[in-house]
This record gives sequence, structure tokens and C-alpha cells, in this order.
Amino acid sequence: MKSCVALVVFCALSIPAFPASQLSDSGNDFLSECSTLDKEASSLTNVEMLKNLSCVFYIRGLMDGTTYEDARILAESSVKLKLPAYPFCLPAESVQFLQLGRVVLKYIRDNPEKAHLQTSVLVFAAVRNAFPCSK
Repeated sequence: MKSCVALVVFCALSIPAFPASQLSDSGNDFLSECSTLDKEASSLTNVEMLKNLSCVFYIRGLMDGTTYEDARILAESSVKLKLPAYPFCLPAESVQFLQLGRVVLKYIRDNPEKAHLQTSVLVFAAVRNAFPCSK
């Protein structure tokens, strides 16, 4: 019985104290959670740092998913398509995911009429806008 009570108490205490908004729901939620991406790291609180990590990992997951899906489609395709591998073309030099997060943040702030759209749509629109493929 004591171990059951201890387990319940442990579970209750491990629930975050702040409400977790879903980054993927909309650009508005991304703005709410990720608005400190453009602040200097030295001026961030621990909570802001954790939120920023969450935002950067969300974008990294989208980019990794795009890479995986593109490789899968090309591997399964018997015909090589004359389309760019991605809807965007990142520069040859490594672009940091923090930079991509800042690109997305700026895009949403500059396009508030689109902020209600799903975050993944806005991420790809922002990256495509910042890093278009040449024809």
C-alpha cells in the first residue's frame, strides 16, 4: 500500500507546473512558446532555455522527417523526378537549427495573418522563403 501511495505522489509531482502548449498546433502557439529564441543565451532563464530547446528540437524533427521521407520516396521510385529534393535548399555550409528557429519566428511575426495555421506549414514556408531553391 505504501508503495502505491508513493507512486501516486511521485506521478503527481512529476507533472509540469506550467501548461504545455502544443508547438505543432499553430504559429500562435509557436510564438507563445518560442518567443525567446532570438534572445542571447546569457540572458535566458532556465525555463526559457528549456522552451528554446523544445522549439529547436521540434524544428529539427521536422527537418529530419523531411530528409527521411525524401530518401524513402526516392528509394521507392523507379523514375527519377526532376524536382528539388526539398521544398527548400539549405546552403552547403551547415545551418544551425537555432538559426532556423529564428527564421521561423521572424516569418510568423512578419505574417500575423498566417499565425493561425499549423506550425509545420509555417516552418516549411519560412524555410522555403529564407532558402529558396534556384531554378
